[in-house]
Amino acid sequence: MLFNSYIYLYLFLPLVLLIYFLCLRYHLIQVSTYVLIFASVCFYIYWDFSILPLLCASTLFNFTLGKLIYYCQKKDRNIYFTPKIWNKNILTRIPNFFNLNLNLNFNSRFNFYKVQTSNGPELEKSTSESNETITTPFFRSSNLAKILLIIGLGSNIFLLFHYKYFNFVVENINYVFSLNLLNNPIILPLGISFYTIQQMAYLFNVYEKYDYQPKLNKYFFYTTYFPHLIAGPIIQHHEIVPQLDKLKSYVFNKRNFFLGLFILSIGLFKKSFLADSLAPLAKISLDFSSTSYFIKNFISSLSYTLQLYFDFSAYTDMAVGSSLLFNIVMPENFDSPLRSTSVDQFWKRWHMSLSRYINAYLYTPWLKSMDKITINKTIMVTIFSFVIIGIWHGANWTYLVFGAMHGCAVALSFWWRKKKIFKLPKVVALLLTFFFVMLSLEIFRAPNIGAGISMVSSLLNPFNLGSFYDYYLKVAELNLTYNLLLIPLGLAIVFGIPNTIELKKVYKLNFKFIFATLLFLILGTYFIKSNSEFLYFIF
Repeated sequence: MLFNSYIYLYLFLPLVLLIYFLCLRYHLIQVSTYVLIFASVCFYIYWDFSILPLLCASTLFNFTLGKLIYYCQKKDRNIYFTPKIWNKNILTRIPNFFNLNLNLNFNSRFNFYKVQTSNGPELEKSTSESNETITTPFFRSSNLAKILLIIGLGSNIFLLFHYKYFNFVVENINYVFSLNLLNNPIILPLGISFYTIQQMAYLFNVYEKYDYQPKLNKYFFYTTYFPHLIAGPIIQHHEIVPQLDKLKSYVFNKRNFFLGLFILSIGLFKKSFLADSLAPLAKISLDFSSTSYFIKNFISSLSYTLQLYFDFSAYTDMAVGSSLLFNIVMPENFDSPLRSTSVDQFWKRWHMSLSRYINAYLYTPWLKSMDKITINKTIMVTIFSFVIIGIWHGANWTYLVFGAMHGCAVALSFWWRKKKIFKLPKVVALLLTFFFVMLSLEIFRAPNIGAGISMVSSLLNPFNLGSFYDYYLKVAELNLTYNLLLIPLGLAIVFGIPNTIELKKVYKLNFKFIFATLLFLILGTYFIKSNSEFLYFIF
């Protein structure tokens, strides 16, 4: 179900809150956790029941692997494999696959052996009176943990590849080699991109001895918690699960509740009044079949930029606000990115959890693995990391080009600062960043690269201006005149109004904020549209 739907706002969420706090009222702490898990499952299967087994299987698989990795890392020791009878020639020919130190000590007869661990004394076993011994260290448990980690990461990547990229790869192979390989449509399960990479982070953190969850119910809560299940934020285990063990999480917090409701209402207003109202304007202005005029395409591009901005901002607000109602604080994920004065600053403020994830698990480890870090190597890693961000959004060459564009822009910004070239005025830097983001989003939403390039070319050619009056007549004909007025309103909100992160710092439980909450809820509810959809759900 959608956050901006009547069933979520006025049935599902109030009912779950009531049952949750009733359980806490009667000190049913464990039951309250199961209430959230059950509610999350209901929220998920509302779309399609058939996608639930995959989510459950993925959760159980990663939980089990995390447990095995933890126990291997808990006591890093030698594991000895010492059968009673061995053939010396066979043992000496075992290849050293995992770069392990196999110190094999043999005697002429093998009816007596000893088992040795690095944590304790030697344990001797005898099958005869012979005093001949064998000590065969097979591998260290930390090496087994590494193997399990590789299996876990590989399995999750394969799962993503199968559901998200397999058809894309087959289509391109067919095109390049003029083949006709079978290419059956594969339906992308909802939220698979988010819960898969989230669990990959968990496995890596367990391997690094940073995270571990011994209880299945809490791990299930971590993967299925409904506010972030479908489209993020991407949450680390240590950011959310430990809150369940804190006493303050089990007491009704009046400030958290009303603050959560306030943030939720702002998100609802952004989504239904702004994002959904800008959507038809972006669509009717768009014509990928021809370059058209600058005015038409500029308004289309600007409308889409603001639509995506308010759409994702609204989802983040509604997710964070819904979670805060349960006294569970989620990390920030959106901090007015269109106010950025550089592309790297944009990514520090747009989809912040994804940027942190790529930085922590791809960009930084890759750089650290290099013998010597140079500017050229840093630029290469930066561009590749953003290509991964682009591909993560979907199986299309447009996403790859979008990621490469942003990677090159961030690399250029890094090089510019490193060479200490002159600093641009803030207003100029802001406008250049805004225009670059707007251009890149045309590639992002285009059905193919050719169409995207055609649109970008028209935006870079202001001499083919066209008539604003003709365009206005078309908008008026479709009764979308007031939608056109939302563009300057949207820009004023982006650049002139405090965002929810700033508002949280000054929030007070008084009449002014309660009135604002009710106003946003009423307006947001009034403008709810039946055909609404969050754009990030498709990723």
